[in-house]
Amino acid sequence: FFLSSNSEEFLSKIQIPKFLNARSVPNEVQLSIGPDGSGAHPHYHEAAWNAVSQGRKDWTLFRQDDAFVGAMSGSQFTDQYEMNEEVQEITCSQLAGDIIYVPHGWGHTLINKGEVTIGVAVQFNEEAIDFGSPN
Repeated sequence: FFLSSNSEEFLSKIQIPKFLNARSVPNEVQLSIGPDGSGAHPHYHEAAWNAVSQGRKDWTLFRQDDAFVGAMSGSQFTDQYEMNEEVQEITCSQLAGDIIYVPHGWGHTLINKGEVTIGVAVQFNEEAIDFGSPN
């Protein structure tokens, strides 16, 4: 299950975590609920923070120069796709309560692990973040 909204009224009520020190409201919010093995195909988009409230997400991330959109599912990608030796991928597991930040244009795919994984993703304009000033 996947629900996405870019309604200005809805988005104005969403707060970006304080540690990101953002100066604007999000431009899209996504709620995802998925069984074990479901997930997202390889893709990229604007900067986003992603939180998990239940279950686990296994991530594979790629720098902007290596990002691509793939027609395969996240599990197909993990099982079948062999990265070029020059591509540096980053893998991690996101547990309930964790927040992961994905920079603008970084490619990524994920697989939900556990009986049911529930998460929220919030996309925003990365230029609205002040990385130099602690909050």
